[in-house]
Amino acid sequence: MKKQFFVAIFCSFISCAIAEETTQPATAIKAPAVAQFLQSNTNAAPTTLTAEMLMLDCINRFPPEELQLIGRLTMRRRYGIEMAEYDFKANVCWGTAEPYATYKFYSLKGELADHVTIKRNATGEITLFRNIKTESGATILPPKATDRILGSDVTWIDATMDFLWWKNPEIIGSGDIKGRDCDIIKLSSPEPTDDCTFGKVWLDKAQRVLMQATQNDKDGKETRRMWVRAVQKLEVAKDDERWVIKDLEVETTGSGHRTRLHFDDVKIVR
Repeated sequence: MKKQFFVAIFCSFISCAIAEETTQPATAIKAPAVAQFLQSNTNAAPTTLTAEMLMLDCINRFPPEELQLIGRLTMRRRYGIEMAEYDFKANVCWGTAEPYATYKFYSLKGELADHVTIKRNATGEITLFRNIKTESGATILPPKATDRILGSDVTWIDATMDFLWWKNPEIIGSGDIKGRDCDIIKLSSPEPTDDCTFGKVWLDKAQRVLMQATQNDKDGKETRRMWVRAVQKLEVAKDDERWVIKDLEVETTGSGHRTRLHFDDVKIVR
């Protein structure tokens, strides 16, 4: 049976990982971890592919179809105290010559809090548009890719998985994430800032699935981290099974809080 494993969003990015959880709140998710869906794979032989080839292989595992995502963003302190919560709807497509994503975030009362479209052109340039105005009708400036979404730990880089396209990939080692043997690849930010100079990604050697990523500052210190908590099966067609993210979290290093993205529904737009 044909099985394609891929990360369907956030990851973007950015910054992604499967990591050991610290003390969990009572509402901790019961869904299985990503590693459980990869256990059919034995330890892979060391890769001989270049970093560019590895990153391209990871990107090519994204579905070519447009995906519709419905879920909730929840920012909370490490031990469960909620700080902010929003519902969201998104349409994401990585399978075109110019990938795009549109996100709408709503308060729990149904009020539109933000509406942003992100596009990547053929040369790799990212453009962000904000499709929302003030109560007086004034245009609100579009966000920067590194801006945090509604003050959470998640940035627009995460929402587009933009870091997977960053330049100068370099294999800097290997590591184990939840029992999975991974290549560790360093990538340079196209628009470096003090707290976002480069990133690291951990790709499963056998499946090329993104397991972990970090954002690092100019001194190499980790500033943010994202990890996948659970996945779900997406029925595409007969004998075609795909796995998409069900839950992921992003943490700002040393902040004492993190943001969870839970996807209630993921489907292909026909």
